[in-house]
Amino acid sequence: MKLNNNQEIIHYLHRHYYPICRLSTARLKEAEDLSRIFKLKPNENVELSIEFGDYFYLVTGRIQMVVDNVEKTIIHANKIVGKPISIPNDASTIKFKVLENSIICNIKNDVVDHLLSWDGIIATHSYEIHPDLAEIIDNIRNSLAFQRLPLECVIGAFKCMKTVKVKTGDEIIRQGDQGERFYLIKSGRAEVWVLEEFEDKPEKVSELGENDSFGEQALLADQPRSATVKMIEDGELLALEKPDFLKFFSKTMVREVDVNVAKAMIDSGYELIDVRFEEEYEALYIPAASLIPLNVFREGMETLAKNKQYVIHCRSGKRSRVAALLMSEQGFDAVSMQGGIIKWPFEKKGLSMKTSSIPNKYL
Repeated sequence: MKLNNNQEIIHYLHRHYYPICRLSTARLKEAEDLSRIFKLKPNENVELSIEFGDYFYLVTGRIQMVVDNVEKTIIHANKIVGKPISIPNDASTIKFKVLENSIICNIKNDVVDHLLSWDGIIATHSYEIHPDLAEIIDNIRNSLAFQRLPLECVIGAFKCMKTVKVKTGDEIIRQGDQGERFYLIKSGRAEVWVLEEFEDKPEKVSELGENDSFGEQALLADQPRSATVKMIEDGELLALEKPDFLKFFSKTMVREVDVNVAKAMIDSGYELIDVRFEEEYEALYIPAASLIPLNVFREGMETLAKNKQYVIHCRSGKRSRVAALLMSEQGFDAVSMQGGIIKWPFEKKGLSMKTSSIPNKYL
């Protein structure tokens, strides 16, 4: 098998390896950009510091793994197709001794969880018929301003945004005016002009293009506009009114609790729901949890009683925030568990526990 570049390697992982196979094709370019890929020859070594939950894949070749200076068994790529390399849960460093030409891919746990969460957002709102749903959500999340928002707030913001068609020469905001809207450029380009105090003419300070945003400063600070933004191309903007902007940016819409509070809630009668995929659940799960994967969570909520209370968890806490928001929108009493199963210090079971000799308190 010959894989010529990083894109081919990521697409190969997408076809054959868990949980990369769970990503949508729209997320693969990001997975490629955020992965570390090592193409190594015999006798070359690579040593990495790791965090719990990081994914390592041996795509081709044969290696020996050394964990915290202890040599482990030799690993053949063709014998572990479909799954990541099994790393001890308490490992802090890992070294790969290369025995033949090999390709190793490393993807951080939080990167995978982030990408799966975005796919979950789109999947749980696919019932809303909009031809540009995925594109517009990607536009929103690629905006620097919206990167500050918790994931579960993005859909709420999207629902409130209105499309505004603009022409070359249109002044979208004017310096000194009261701010009433936040804008994201979906298409087209604009110039930013500022008239400094004691100056006669404004000065062009920057240009804005697709996915750039403007207008938030006056809204957050409740002050007049500090610049004028004028279109230099026809295009489309997404506009968010001030009350909606402040609602999403000034507070979090989901209640979160840490693992100790979550444990107390569960002991007092809260039901625990796991929103990861089946494979994740089989590998490691909290015994009290019921499984409803995020990609089918909207349908799964129909089986839940609104007179009960719920704690939602996932791997790291990102997907559970999305699920908790969906439940709160439907009138459920639900909280998201911060840190997910990674931070859960209490009893856990699953396939990964059966092969581990590590004390449970460290898992």
